[in-house]
Amino acid sequence: MLGIPLIVLEPKRVAAYFAGTAKRTKWNIAQLIASLFEELRLRVPENRKPWVREAYFMAMFDAVATGLAWSGGVTEPQQA
Repeated sequence: MLGIPLIVLEPKRVAAYFAGTAKRTKWNIAQLIASLFEELRLRVPENRKPWVREAYFMAMFDAVATGLAWSGGVTEPQQA
């Protein structure tokens, strides 16, 4: 191993971080993130129907949401 610590945040903990806002769906959270980071505005996918596959760039917004939740003080993460 490289000795790099790894922190795992459960998706529900990340979603709970954004629960204080009206932005609760992944798409709404992506829009919120795009409003904070101008560079990402063009990558927000269109809102999808439940039977449509998730857009490729949604993983990027998931990663940014996780980083924001972690830096915002989500506590007690699981150590991996």
